[in-house]
Amino acid sequence: MIGTSYGNLHNATNPKWWKDPGLTKMIIVVCVLYMNAYTWGYDGTLLNAMQAHPKWLEFFHSPSDGTLGLISAIFYFPILVTSFLASWMGDRFGRRITLLVACTVSIAGALCNTFAKGQAELLAGRAIMGAALGMQSTIGPPLMQEICHPRLRARASAMWFIVYQFATVVAAWVCFGTLNWNSMWAWRLPTLLQITGTFIIVVFTLCGQMPESPRYLIAKGEDAKAVQTLAYYHSNGDENDELVQFEMAEIKKALEVDKQSSYADLVRTPGNRRRMIALLFIGVSGQMCGNALVSYYLAPILKLVGITAAKQVQGINGGLAIFSTLNSAFSAQLVERFGRRPLWLFCTSGTLVCFIIITALSGSYANNPHKEVGIALIPFLYLFFMCYNAGWIVNGALYTTEILPYSIRSKALAVYVFFQTAAICFNQYVNPIGLSAIGWKYYLVFIVTDVCWVVGAYFLLPETKGYTLEEVNVLFDSKDAAEDVANETAVVAAAAAGYKHDEDVHKE
Repeated sequence: MIGTSYGNLHNATNPKWWKDPGLTKMIIVVCVLYMNAYTWGYDGTLLNAMQAHPKWLEFFHSPSDGTLGLISAIFYFPILVTSFLASWMGDRFGRRITLLVACTVSIAGALCNTFAKGQAELLAGRAIMGAALGMQSTIGPPLMQEICHPRLRARASAMWFIVYQFATVVAAWVCFGTLNWNSMWAWRLPTLLQITGTFIIVVFTLCGQMPESPRYLIAKGEDAKAVQTLAYYHSNGDENDELVQFEMAEIKKALEVDKQSSYADLVRTPGNRRRMIALLFIGVSGQMCGNALVSYYLAPILKLVGITAAKQVQGINGGLAIFSTLNSAFSAQLVERFGRRPLWLFCTSGTLVCFIIITALSGSYANNPHKEVGIALIPFLYLFFMCYNAGWIVNGALYTTEILPYSIRSKALAVYVFFQTAAICFNQYVNPIGLSAIGWKYYLVFIVTDVCWVVGAYFLLPETKGYTLEEVNVLFDSKDAAEDVANETAVVAAAAAGYKHDEDVHKE
């Protein structure tokens, strides 16, 4: 079978990664790379929590709806540029150095936020940090995929956004814990802790522990370093290991076929056009399904159903963060068992149903403000995120990388981040204005979009379970291209196992 060909090769690793030295080292690298997701998740919940934090509101003079939208959106505007910058730097200088630069800038932005003296410094700090996280989100996921052992890649990728969710838990409860502090450090300390994830990456990299992408090394002609890296993490140093040789040959073959690439290549072939449509669908739908409304503007939403006390809002925010983390971790275990497509379909249809009910309850409360109606809405916020997490969180980093050949991966992810960020910018600026202007009726916009996402997921997102990164072309390219990939994979596997086709023919 094409998708599981690597599973038939001999590999000098223990089936249980925690009992294998090489895989344990690889997992450490993966966990450090997870800190990119941690930083992003922490920031998302931090701003949400601050909207119900008395000291933050006092210091920044209770920002108006328009100002609040700008404070949120300015984080994302620079990403429209820096995602492309990261792609260029990653291909030119390597994933490792690009990530180091991005993390250093991110720390500078967090410090600017922490010691802000007014809204101007807050806006500047958020813009700097957003620029850096745009680079991290372009470089981090593919580097993790390219370092990860094939049999662990799916679960490791699925855990990417679960770490994001864990960071939301930390941010929510840190903010809750400082709620009654009289000092301005009640909001400065949670803000300062934004540097935690990126600081870990910087220290790890400067200590020489962060590996370079084997695919980047091969692309630059440094085969010896590439095989050494793969062997170190995938076969405990055995450079002649069948799996390592298979991975080397597979990457080389992919690079030979796709040696020259440009942004035009993203739409040059029918297969690539299908990939980009799927990619942009995931990027935009994940931000236009109502999640941004709940993630960043929970306080205004709860206000519409009569829940305004700071402790209540922070408590619900913290509870949502814990619940989302737990159900994301559970859903991640289903990626390999049930596949990606079933989770996408459950995700999109579930979010639609939940948002319809949230809208109905909010409308009901507006007409008849009974406390029971407001309380009834809360469980559906939890269920909404349960469905959302099963698709966009668990499948997000995994699926978007899986469907892209190496030659266009960085560029395609840059475009993906651009469109995703454009959707976020729209949401962040418009959502508070929409909520203020028409209240719960603004939710109807997202019910319409959610219907579109259900249809789109059904037609645009094929199953990728069981395919290696380079073999997944068979799902998007023509039948002839698929057969070529199958033949090439068989040749690569045979070469990796030490067989000579010519000798076999001679023996016959």
